[in-house]
Amino acid sequence: MKKLQLSMDNIKIRYSTITVTMFAILSLVHVNFVGRFMASELLALVGILTFSTLKTIHQNPYLSKIILGYVILLFGLIVSDIYNESLPIDYMRGWAMVIFGTISTLFLTMQFVKNPYAIYIFLAVLILASIFIDNYDGTTITNLAENSNYFKIRYVPILLPSIAILASLLWRSKQLFTVIFVFSCGSIFLAYDARSSGAALIISALILFIQAANFNIRPVKLIFSGIISGLILYGSYVYYVNQVLYHGAGGPNAQQLNLLDNPYNPVALLLVGRVETLVVMEAIKDKPLLGFGSWGKDKTGEYWEMLNFLKSTKNLENPLGVIPKHSVVLGSWMWGGIIGFIGILLIGLTMLRMFFITFRVNFFLSPIISIYFVESIWHFLFSPIGHIRTSYPFVIALLLTAVYVVRNIKKDSQHVIGLNITRKSLEF
Repeated sequence: MKKLQLSMDNIKIRYSTITVTMFAILSLVHVNFVGRFMASELLALVGILTFSTLKTIHQNPYLSKIILGYVILLFGLIVSDIYNESLPIDYMRGWAMVIFGTISTLFLTMQFVKNPYAIYIFLAVLILASIFIDNYDGTTITNLAENSNYFKIRYVPILLPSIAILASLLWRSKQLFTVIFVFSCGSIFLAYDARSSGAALIISALILFIQAANFNIRPVKLIFSGIISGLILYGSYVYYVNQVLYHGAGGPNAQQLNLLDNPYNPVALLLVGRVETLVVMEAIKDKPLLGFGSWGKDKTGEYWEMLNFLKSTKNLENPLGVIPKHSVVLGSWMWGGIIGFIGILLIGLTMLRMFFITFRVNFFLSPIISIYFVESIWHFLFSPIGHIRTSYPFVIALLLTAVYVVRNIKKDSQHVIGLNITRKSLEF
């Protein structure tokens, strides 16, 4: 009987390896259907209709909350689109974003729960695919000298998962070195103008340092470590500002510091770099309850005019005629009204809760979780709403899998999802 169980587990592991590999490759293949359709979403749809989706939901109580958040967000979009009489092509793209985001989340969670090491495979295939497949969203820049965004567009999709995998492998035996490694990579990213990913790596390094120090998670120590981390982060920011202002570090994006009255105020830099956030907040004030519908239209042009004013640009065209936004949470509110905001907030808070659960256990997924969760916070606050469909399914599936692994550990040992994982192998 035991041999039969091991045989079944091996089959599940092999299957998850193959399907995750296919999903990662197909996620970089796009088809213009209902917006930008990813070929991986068709695989995910077949997968959740074919295999034990309900069992996976039952095994992961937080998955039910995530799905509920998606459903509420979708309902908010439907109500707002009806109210605003959105065009069919607009509401189809808006609804597809949420529906396929849910499908991809379910699919990846099913595969990762069967085999947590499939997370490595997913990241490794993304690295290889990013090397050989151009996926620049129409970007035509060809070198770093032409535009400093080239590093962020061309190399960050390759380097970030590479850093996550290496950090996870190093974490087993060289934790302090891993912290230094991740922090150094973040500093290099900042030097090449990939500021959001660089900041995410630096913050992740501090989180990993707290885990490596084996602090007991108590309120006093949590507050103390938070203060120390904040001081280190601000000190790093001051050093970055001085390097840009007085030593010419960074590229064109870094020169935004010269526009600030007080460049040592990180909030001011955020507002200069993400003025779309201010615009979308103004739009939400105008329609807080029902929103503007999917791909909210700037019918009068007032919000685009506001963006031009804040950016000190003149007559910059708005080719799509939409209200500018650069925030998953505020974009959801602007599109789906207060109902959409409640939905995305439920997803965000559930992700935060899962992160704190996994933070208490120091194990092989800790570096990957820290890096991608911190980056997801940036996306939640300051990145396009499309991340619900692209990057969030992986991060949510990663957190759900980590919680499932952690909660299946007993005092001695537990045969978890086809792998002999003991408490000793998870904690250090």
